[in-house]
Amino acid sequence: MRKSRPISERKSSSLGARLLTAVAINLERSPVYSLGQDEFARIIVDALRRSVGAASDPVKAVARAANANIHTARNWWTGATTPQGLYLLRLMAAMPELQSEIRRLVGMEASLDPEFGRDLDAMIQTYLRLHRAGGK
Repeated sequence: MRKSRPISERKSSSLGARLLTAVAINLERSPVYSLGQDEFARIIVDALRRSVGAASDPVKAVARAANANIHTARNWWTGATTPQGLYLLRLMAAMPELQSEIRRLVGMEASLDPEFGRDLDAMIQTYLRLHRAGGK
């Protein structure tokens, strides 16, 4: 019986086959495939705490960022559950630290560091506010 070679060692000639091979190689290397739920929860909790840990009420800050109730946010904060679907997307949009961590887990590291991303977002929001005020 012939032994199959790992995808990363296979040669392909067509562009489509090469693209599929590149995607498969990336999937083999993505940390998310070696995570369990407990480790994922710990990573999410750490990212949330880095994002809003200095807030006077960090759980409330998480709840506001996700537009979720305080009980749900407390469960995320303690690692009892993890944000799902739309809540996770909202948190990623509001917290560059979380977005950066998720991108790392799925093998899509951002070229921007989280602090720069936060500063850039603040600058864009300021520009939009000034633009709206000047346009009235």
